[in-house]
Amino acid sequence: MSHRLNILAIESSGSPLSIAVLKSDSTQPQQFFLKSSNETTRSSEVIVPMISEVLQEALLEPKDLHAIAISQGPGSFTSLRVGMSVAKGLSLALEVPIIALPTLTLFYRYSLSLSPLQEKTIAYRLAIQHLKSEEFYYALFQEGAFKDAIDTGYATASEIIALVKAVQNEKQTKCDLVVKESNLAQRFFSDLDPLLLTGLTAESMLEWASEKYLAKEFADTETLIPLYIKEFEARKSNKSVFSKKM
Repeated sequence: MSHRLNILAIESSGSPLSIAVLKSDSTQPQQFFLKSSNETTRSSEVIVPMISEVLQEALLEPKDLHAIAISQGPGSFTSLRVGMSVAKGLSLALEVPIIALPTLTLFYRYSLSLSPLQEKTIAYRLAIQHLKSEEFYYALFQEGAFKDAIDTGYATASEIIALVKAVQNEKQTKCDLVVKESNLAQRFFSDLDPLLLTGLTAESMLEWASEKYLAKEFADTETLIPLYIKEFEARKSNKSVFSKKM
């Protein structure tokens, strides 16, 4: 990248809360700066100081930013809304565009950097995000880099397992499960040998955000809201998560 581009990314869909900055210009290689916190229940208190700290570390002022990237969800209701509000506030105050990245697609893209899909071996990948208790958001992706999900929804842990097995039986191919939290992977999905995304942070958003910036794929700051696959008040799903033909 030969031109100057500074992007601030906010990942507040779950734990850890993280803030990252991409700093680049024609005189030096790209630089990345990251701050993370496990205090997601105090996201409204810690997020602004974290942004200040990461900008100071990057030797940037808010006015030096060219765009704000936000992990759009689904995810933690409160933390997601806090991150979205801060991102929109910065976008409006600085008069810079906002770039919205659907969280489960972010998970999928990041999983490809860890373990690419192999033709005739792994044709599907199911990314999940914890909602609460034994409920999860999910998005199913078919082989082909960075395509949109072919199915989304929410389900219990047992339904997620059933969906993975149903895809494998229906398509006669492997379906990888992609999980961010190692404790949840061990608790609910150890038999599926899930692919763990424990290294995913706001820094993982910056390559995709840069692509969207160059393509001028910006969200409308005024109308942008968190992406929820279902309403906030969670209830057990009674539907079959593999009720339709793929």
